[in-house]
Amino acid sequence: LTEMLLRADIALYTAKRRGRNEFCLFDAELARELQRRQSIERDLHSAITMRSLVAWFQPIVRLETEAVVSFEALLR
Repeated sequence: LTEMLLRADIALYTAKRRGRNEFCLFDAELARELQRRQSIERDLHSAITMRSLVAWFQPIVRLETEAVVSFEALLR
């Protein structure tokens, strides 16, 4: 019963994330995606806690004028 409730909960929140009037059926792919997202979340939390992320700023250049028009931020 606990496993069924967990799966129903995962499907419910997936449907909510997709938007209004959406539904979602639980399947193995949904479970894999959840595990992948949780792993990324844990890794990011750990990296932030350990201060191991470094911001790099890369210029965005307009080819016609070679002018820097903005920057994009990359975390490594």
